[in-house]
Amino acid sequence: MTAYQLVAIEFTEVLARNEKGQPTKIHRYRQGDTIELTGSEEQRLVKAGAVVPVVEVEPVDAGDPPADDPDGDDPDGSGDGDGSDPDPDGDDELKRPRKAGPVDDWRAYAVSKGVDADKAEGMTKAELIELVGGED
Repeated sequence: MTAYQLVAIEFTEVLARNEKGQPTKIHRYRQGDTIELTGSEEQRLVKAGAVVPVVEVEPVDAGDPPADDPDGDDPDGSGDGDGSDPDPDGDDELKRPRKAGPVDDWRAYAVSKGVDADKAEGMTKAELIELVGGED
């Protein structure tokens, strides 16, 4: 089994059926839930873009310096050790989210492209994708 995060709005998993093939036991998952999938169901949902693999992230103790900064003299992680802005030109623009990404990511991306935050808040994901470009 592989763990996936649901990016679709909802997924209903049929756990049991009666002799007529009607569902007798189901489990409803909501967007953001973690789902264990195998086989054809896994292939179908991945292909449809309804789920994405869960990435395991090891927690870092806030008191320890990063592994590549043993002295702890690089507070911003830029590699220069002086604590200054790693991108003085201000070119740290957000990357375009995946089409299946959360609407909040698309709103943040649209704002980074110059769309008014209030306007972006009132738009659907489809409208945001159309406005700021959704090429994959």
